[in-house]
Amino acid sequence: PLGFYDNGMSASEMSNLDRVAGTKFNCIMNYTTSTGALNYTDAYLARALSDGLKIIFSVKDCYTDTPWEPASLGTWTGAWSIFKGLVETYKNNPALLAWYINDELSNQYLPQIADRYNYIKSSDPNHPAWQVMTTATNHRAHVDSTDVLGVDDYPVFQQYRDKLAQPPMSDFGKYTDSLWTAGMGARAIWMVPECSSQKGYNSRSQPPSYQQMMCLAYQGLVHGARGLVFFSLEYLVRDDGDAQFTAVKQLGDELDRIKPIALGIDAPTTQKLTVSDSRISVLSRMSGSNLYMLAVNPYNETVAATFKLGSGVAATSVHVGPPGIVQRTIPVTAGAFTDSLEPYGVRVYKTTAP
Repeated sequence: PLGFYDNGMSASEMSNLDRVAGTKFNCIMNYTTSTGALNYTDAYLARALSDGLKIIFSVKDCYTDTPWEPASLGTWTGAWSIFKGLVETYKNNPALLAWYINDELSNQYLPQIADRYNYIKSSDPNHPAWQVMTTATNHRAHVDSTDVLGVDDYPVFQQYRDKLAQPPMSDFGKYTDSLWTAGMGARAIWMVPECSSQKGYNSRSQPPSYQQMMCLAYQGLVHGARGLVFFSLEYLVRDDGDAQFTAVKQLGDELDRIKPIALGIDAPTTQKLTVSDSRISVLSRMSGSNLYMLAVNPYNETVAATFKLGSGVAATSVHVGPPGIVQRTIPVTAGAFTDSLEPYGVRVYKTTAP
């Protein structure tokens, strides 16, 4: 999944789906599918399908004693009844991609979360359940009640909110690592990077730059994520203007180019790339018979590093650029090459055989 968070299903809000159609983004997580009138939900899913998009269906409000708990929906009364009704009604809808079962709920709701997850597993084994947690959540406690884990971390927003000199960009990779460790690699990870300002929460907020969005996306992928759902299409369209939307569409194009790598398999140990500077994170992936390496510098300074190829790799040079695009070539000497990554810089390397 490569998508957006959004909110609302009115006719004007539904036009956001048309904006995404034709881009490389392929899914939407809309907050209001568990609280909006069913005829709006029906129309929304039909519109998404006609636009070639999938929906991550939110049931995140269907919990007792939460601020947004719905009292009734259609013929259903009470959070549990509404949850079950929505699952049974929409589990076979062709627009459905996954169920969004938790949006930052505290651990006191774990028994209810487990009940909902178990119901989905038994009633709809064809669609995964996704939980998104805060950075401070005990991530391990949620592993047994979900198929997919996620964390929403917004370092650019944090910079403006807290008046920091620089955004704490490297945190995004650390929290992705935390999920990987919590699930011991047995749960999928879909991370939540930012793509917009959040002026409703802080008037100083500004949207991330294209380079910062790329840096967040690469950190997620390098540290184990297989999905990225950006926050927030609603704010992007409402507050940030056409220039930011154009940058986000370009981001989608670039991420689509590396999709074969993102969805590839980890390289064997003897072919993995190591790096001399720990500030650079790197991932070695196989796509078909080709060895690719993704690298990211999550700091606001240029970092020069030596990259050492694994003992099982014979190469005379590496190509720099996404699959099918060679931007430049770096020679390999004694099984290593050097490169400098600019602030928030990202790289795709591919080895060339001798």
